[in-house]
Amino acid sequence: MDTNVIKRAEESFYKKRPDVRVGDTVRLHLKIKEG
Repeated sequence: MDTNVIKRAEESFYKKRPDVRVGDTVRLHLKIKEG
């Protein structure tokens, strides 16, 4: 199978993230499950 086809399909599932640099403030949204 052609790996380029697979990579293009995978890229559509990833969210676009901005570049993060040293000193930037980052907000995280997480759900924590205990158990």
